[in-house]
Amino acid sequence: MSFDRKQRFSIRKYSVGVASVLIGTVLAGTTIAAADTEVKVDEASSSSTSVASESLVEEAAPVAETDKVATYTAEPAIPSPSLTPVEKNEEAVASEKTTEAPAKEVAEVEKKANVVEAKVEEAKKEAKVDTKVEEAKKESQSAPTVEEAESKAVVSEKAKVEASEAVEDKASETAAPSVKDKIVVDKKVPGLDLENATVNPNGGYDIQLTKEAQEKFRASLEAYIARRRNYNRRGSFRAAGDATSTDPDYEFKKVMTPVLPGFYADKASIEALVVDPTNIDDYVFNVWYKKLGYVTYVDEQGNYITPAGEVTSKQEESARKQYANDPSDPTRAWFTNVPSVPTGWEIKPGQSIYGYDETRKTVNPNHKDDLDAIGRDTKIVITKQIQKAIIKYVNEKGNTELSRDLVSGKSGELINYSTNDKISSYRRQGYELVSDGFSDAADKNFDSDTKVDQEFTVTLRERIEPIDPDKPKPNPDQPVDPKDPDTPKWPDPVKDLVNKDDVTRTVKYVYEDGSKAKDDVKETLHFKRFAYVNLVTGHIDYREWTTSDDTFDAVTSPVIKGYTANKLVVPEVTGVKAGAADVEEVVTYVKDAQKAIIKYVNEKGTAELSRDEVNGKSGEAIDYSTADKIAAYKRKGYELVSDGFSDAANKNFDFDAKVDQEFTVTLRERIEPIDPDKPKPNPDQPVDPKDPDTPKWPDPVKDVVNKDDVTRTVKYVYEDGSKAKDDVKETLHFKRFAYVNLVTGHIDYREWTTSDDTFDAVKSPVISGYTANKLVVPEVKGVKAGAADVEEVVTYVKDAQKAIIKYVNEKGNTELSRDEVNGKSGEAIDYSTADKISAYKRKGYELVSDGFTSAANKNFDFDAKVDQEFTVTLRERIEPIDPDKPKPNPDQPVDPKDPDTPKWPDPVKDVVNKDDVTRTIHYVYEDGSKAKDDVTETLHFKRFAYVNLVTGHVDYRPWTSEDTTFDTVLTPKIQGYTADKDVVPAVTGVEATAPDFEVTVTYVRDAQKAIIKYVNEKGNTELSRDQVVGKSGEAIDYSTADKIAAYKRKGYELVSDGFTSAANKNFDFDKAFDQEFTVTLRERIEPIDPDKPKPNPDQPVDPKDPDTPKWPDPVKDVVNKDDVTRTVKYVYEDGSKAKDDVKETLHFKRFAYVNLVTGH
Repeated sequence: MSFDRKQRFSIRKYSVGVASVLIGTVLAGTTIAAADTEVKVDEASSSSTSVASESLVEEAAPVAETDKVATYTAEPAIPSPSLTPVEKNEEAVASEKTTEAPAKEVAEVEKKANVVEAKVEEAKKEAKVDTKVEEAKKESQSAPTVEEAESKAVVSEKAKVEASEAVEDKASETAAPSVKDKIVVDKKVPGLDLENATVNPNGGYDIQLTKEAQEKFRASLEAYIARRRNYNRRGSFRAAGDATSTDPDYEFKKVMTPVLPGFYADKASIEALVVDPTNIDDYVFNVWYKKLGYVTYVDEQGNYITPAGEVTSKQEESARKQYANDPSDPTRAWFTNVPSVPTGWEIKPGQSIYGYDETRKTVNPNHKDDLDAIGRDTKIVITKQIQKAIIKYVNEKGNTELSRDLVSGKSGELINYSTNDKISSYRRQGYELVSDGFSDAADKNFDSDTKVDQEFTVTLRERIEPIDPDKPKPNPDQPVDPKDPDTPKWPDPVKDLVNKDDVTRTVKYVYEDGSKAKDDVKETLHFKRFAYVNLVTGHIDYREWTTSDDTFDAVTSPVIKGYTANKLVVPEVTGVKAGAADVEEVVTYVKDAQKAIIKYVNEKGTAELSRDEVNGKSGEAIDYSTADKIAAYKRKGYELVSDGFSDAANKNFDFDAKVDQEFTVTLRERIEPIDPDKPKPNPDQPVDPKDPDTPKWPDPVKDVVNKDDVTRTVKYVYEDGSKAKDDVKETLHFKRFAYVNLVTGHIDYREWTTSDDTFDAVKSPVISGYTANKLVVPEVKGVKAGAADVEEVVTYVKDAQKAIIKYVNEKGNTELSRDEVNGKSGEAIDYSTADKISAYKRKGYELVSDGFTSAANKNFDFDAKVDQEFTVTLRERIEPIDPDKPKPNPDQPVDPKDPDTPKWPDPVKDVVNKDDVTRTIHYVYEDGSKAKDDVTETLHFKRFAYVNLVTGHVDYRPWTSEDTTFDTVLTPKIQGYTADKDVVPAVTGVEATAPDFEVTVTYVRDAQKAIIKYVNEKGNTELSRDQVVGKSGEAIDYSTADKIAAYKRKGYELVSDGFTSAANKNFDFDKAFDQEFTVTLRERIEPIDPDKPKPNPDQPVDPKDPDTPKWPDPVKDVVNKDDVTRTVKYVYEDGSKAKDDVKETLHFKRFAYVNLVTGH
């Protein structure tokens, strides 16, 4: 702490931009006795007020009346901006001695001091400052008398004038320049006039006390001076304490430094100060204020990040927050919350930053050995949040997902992905691109929303490839388009493809003995069709067959002299279809001969019954007679119509070998009538016993019906069935001719005939007291033969009524059942619906309305023509099952208290109206042992089920729940361990029926992990991975040699060893991410030279190489050589050797390339 003998208040600005405030607490003019009470400046009490109050702690004694009172003059305690107090010279002190103060002036000053003292006491109470006055220090010498003090106070008027002039000169020399800027703080600092601070030419600012503080200081000092005079007169002023001057002293009390928002001070207080009243001067106390630092965000390269998430080089544009002031200590900062993290960014975990609490997200920049630590910024590294993009590959057919790729990156960065390889792969599998939602996307950067993954859809369709029948048929496993590197291969089903077909007809010409007569005539029809192959599934669709000709042309048989072909023309065949069998037509040539044909035909349809052929030579008599055959046909039931042979004028063979002679004997089937008025014939009896060639009656005549009677009987009975009147019968008689075909036995009937086809109307006789149910049995006209006999019953009944009670289902108004109640007109209907309604209730129905019970009139009416009807309407009862009540059991009563209650149907056993989904969080150490108690949370779901008690059908309402979210659970801290999850996140939108799941939080010692991945260059497929665990900075204890050798023995070859070639093979210092090294291998393709011996399966490829793979099994089937030989044989007609054979062999070879991994 420095003591300048000037009274100033200033903030000095240094080149480094750190400001300091100099605060002076000024007391001058008299001795102040005070205790060591600490005075703290805060919002309730200013420092100036506290200091003033400390100077007035002694009780003022009553002012003694005296004839002569010394007069004192004090310089102003607080200077104005234009006046800087100077040191008092001896002349000024002498003038004070000689100045007299009248008694009235002393009284006024004393009064003023009392008022100020009262205000100070009140301020002390409000500020809760407990002030205690110490005993005055033991005086080492006697207090000076009033006269001595007055003599020291005398000063000449000239000295006052000189002092005044000196002050004005000094003020002009040190006048402050104009204000360049103002100190800006969040709120006023009591006692300091910050608003009117002026720039000090020596740097910093000059700051005055506020006018209110100045007035309080001035009043307190004036009051104390008056009090001092009184003490001197009474000789009661206490001497100065030890280690001070021998004169009475003043003591400036300890003053707490004010808290200036946004700044920190270099000291918490200005300590107590003892001054000598004989050498009064102003004192300046310097308190240096410097600006508090900031909590600010930077990226991993040290760039500032703005609140919008942009990178900037300007600190003032960054997302930052200034340290908060410690409200109780101006030299310290308070715990400060970190600023809001820009969207798309997150605080990098595991940072070791002084004062930073990662869990609470606060910064405490205070350092016990470094006061200025709170003036420096705390830079917290934030990193862009990890985002995920999903690229889905879907089949347009059914929108089926084929596969998906996950790409991770950081918010705002470009998504490092290309669909080219995968689309090419799918093309090779037979798909074709419909749309590429990723490549066509306007924005291919990661977004800033970590809650929802971005999705891009690549749509493909199964490629349908046509196969033209006019082009060579493709072979399985061959490329569809050899020029296209992404072409698929033809699937295996194309080997069975049929898109061409030929149908051939061969006409052969032979003699009767089968030997060849002429060269065959062949005609072939060609058919073709397009096939459409699904290159993914191999399914083949065909179009219709097409052809330019579907007709076998007519072929005229050639003429051979001396022979006659059996077919002069092989006819045209049209509409031949693909797939039809080949056809062979044979034309036979025979020597010219004559033939006579005697045909026996049925006049009916000219059907040929038989024929006789007689051979001979042209012009000879035909040796034949029709007599026997005609007689035989007569006995079979035929009769002769004409005999074309016997009646022919010429019965010799003709001379035309091309056309056989034909004679026709025409017969007809004999039709014999059966007269209904004559006896009916019997089967197998001669029709005409007098004729030797007569036929016999066929068997069907036994069933001839050529007569029929139809009878109607009218019966008259009572209700009990007893006879009421004699029956009335009427019979109608019918007859008809039957015509029998004596050959086939078929019988044709003529129409029935009758003299009467009407049953006459019959009036029912009247029986007194009865009513016939039929007053007249009506006339029936047009009765037909074959009709059944008819019985008409006329019942005589007493006049009666009928009531029908129908039970219907409200659903569809379906009738469930009905009851009929008979009675007499006007009588009460003896019926109750109660039992039946109860029965239906037990079946699961409920009553809607009872039209019988509720009817106003339940008597039979008087209209016998119309039955009365009453309707009882029921509905299928729908019963809710409350999930908050016990679930019912099948076959148990719905309401045990109701005797008519139905029973629960069987489907209720399968009702599901409650469901619980539980998440269990396990806290374990690395070895699986328990670290903390499990945290279990269960979400409860329920829903109403509505059961149809008739059908058993169950309808459900939607699931409901009071809570569908598993809450966020902060992971508890365990000293010395790091949890793999800082928080188990909330899971929202959980639905009923979701499976229970477990989350395991593992506490591990801080460690590192390195992953060595072995991948196949083909498709970048991971073959295996090794994980090596260690500590940060240690060497990774691992070698790829053995594993690479093992893969070489499996048929791979090394492409690159990312571990062995790594510049640094130590564990890094980032436990948030595992290190990865990639060893890339490729499937080794080994050529098989056809000019070298073919390798054998399971033999080493390179016997000299200890890591050589073995030849795979498919090499046994390798074909890389082929010979094709042509042999020319020379023989005589009998097949014997004429010359040596001439042979020529062509040799072919090819390289085979074997995949030593797959064997392909």
